[in-house]
Amino acid sequence: MPATFFGRERELSWLRGLFEQAATLQPDGKFSGPRMAVLTAETGYGKSRIVQELYLQLTNDPRWDPPEHDYWPPAFGDIGAQLRVNPDMKAHIAKGPPRFLWLGARWQPIDQRNVDTRCALPDLRSEFSVHLAMLERCKDSWLRMLDATKRAVRKDGIGEVISQAADQALPLGGLLLRIAKSAKKLVSDRSERERGHDGAHEEQNKDLVDELMDCFSGALHGKAATPVVVWLDDAQWIDSETKRWLQRLWREATAKRWPVLVVVTHWEREWRELRRKDETDSLAAFIGKPGVETLELKPAGHDALGQMAKQRLPGLTAPQLRLLLDKAGGNFLTMVENLADLAGEPMHFVDEDASKPLSQEGEDFVRTWESDRQKRVEQRFRALEPKVRNLLGWSSRLGVRFLHSVVTEFATRVANQPDANSLLEWCVDPGVILGAPTKHTREFRDRAFHFVAQKHFASYGKRHEGQLTEVLREQLAGWIGRSFGADGDPLDPDAGDVVPEDSALAMLLAGQHSELRDLLDMAIEVYALPEAPDWTDPHQVAALRAVHMAMRNDQKEKLWRRIRDYGQRFEGVDWAAVPTEALGIGARGGLSSSLAEAGLPFV
Repeated sequence: MPATFFGRERELSWLRGLFEQAATLQPDGKFSGPRMAVLTAETGYGKSRIVQELYLQLTNDPRWDPPEHDYWPPAFGDIGAQLRVNPDMKAHIAKGPPRFLWLGARWQPIDQRNVDTRCALPDLRSEFSVHLAMLERCKDSWLRMLDATKRAVRKDGIGEVISQAADQALPLGGLLLRIAKSAKKLVSDRSERERGHDGAHEEQNKDLVDELMDCFSGALHGKAATPVVVWLDDAQWIDSETKRWLQRLWREATAKRWPVLVVVTHWEREWRELRRKDETDSLAAFIGKPGVETLELKPAGHDALGQMAKQRLPGLTAPQLRLLLDKAGGNFLTMVENLADLAGEPMHFVDEDASKPLSQEGEDFVRTWESDRQKRVEQRFRALEPKVRNLLGWSSRLGVRFLHSVVTEFATRVANQPDANSLLEWCVDPGVILGAPTKHTREFRDRAFHFVAQKHFASYGKRHEGQLTEVLREQLAGWIGRSFGADGDPLDPDAGDVVPEDSALAMLLAGQHSELRDLLDMAIEVYALPEAPDWTDPHQVAALRAVHMAMRNDQKEKLWRRIRDYGQRFEGVDWAAVPTEALGIGARGGLSSSLAEAGLPFV
């Protein structure tokens, strides 16, 4: 279902205005400096949709994404994809370099079983890497195109603004490519230095921040600076390292007048608590600084919610519309969910036609709804088919974000429910219970729904827990095992190896480090290396390989503390007894490299 933007025009205009303030050159030829927009609201009030709509505005503005460049793909327009904070660049072929950069990071709840207090800096740098790769791949054709544009400007006098745009479009590629080369040199230089454990930790954490700051400096410095939007979503769970980096970014951006817009979306209740605590290292410490503005979203107005309802159900009478508005409680997500519930049953409409008014049965159905969001979520869950409730219960046991193939495999093989995949997709659209942030994962859109699904599992799903875990273990073992060859080493596409799409290595090669990290964390949790491993057991082999892949992934992301934690799992392993088919010579060399770079010996 496509997601139309309703209401919040004033808030979107405010956000766009802050971007223009940051991105516009002043009379002195410099930018005015950074801006920060803090959007606070409870779940469902539309704060993330406002930020996504800013992306859509900018990418449809010829100043910021000219048709001849078409750098940015359409994004966020589908309900299933609205949990994303960055556009999916994989299938998009850009024609020219970007006029602005969009970098997003999003936190998951830190109280979930497969999520730790995640630092967002690797995710931001990974997004920079996506653009570096795009620029490296396309630079020759883009330079030819831009050169032709400049010649046309000189020959035909198209205009000074276009001439300046053509001139300013060139430096970004050179700057970012230079950053990419310097980053590679940074890694090389660091690996050659000898250092102790504690010194390595400080130095490597510093390298992560410095490298990201180098990227920002390259994109934001000088007259040819490329404006950058940094979106920090669900920042009520922000980690301390990202907070420290944000404070440094703000200091440098202010001192150097960089054109950067930081957008923070945050739960309102938690924001009020931050303000009361008045902690100097919290996000609330930015309040009152020049260029920082906050906006609390109020419940949506009847006009906006009414437009949403009339678009979906055009035959509603005025009293029926008022009834729906009263039940929505000013919450966009509640209205979307309620409309989906109505549209899913023809008997709710006159002549069973959704283009006509509600039937008496439909009106009576709406009158039973709760207006309070938490109570309404509980009510919706109870009204779902039993097999859908079970699917969501099993899903909740795997986390807020989960591998949907585990649930569908379990449902088909153990619970004799072959329609599980279509039912899970119904939960995405039109059910609006789950989102589809990636191809392989599904995610609860609202923690309230995840909570009621967990309660259902605790009451009715415990008898399935052992079998569900076993399916999870099998799926993860296959997903990891398909990344390795018969020699126990990871597949190497440069050597002609074909990497299966449904493998951990495919995600690593695609740069999906954050998603990969979540799934490997889950694998390490469900597997354990016993004191005397049986290397004929595929699950114990998968346990060893999972740690290897997690370290390899985290080495790319420079998460040294995690690597050292992983290294402790190898204490007591008799490597002479480990067959090379379980972990090959090359893979062991990779372990040694990861641990050495993290400041630990490989024994």
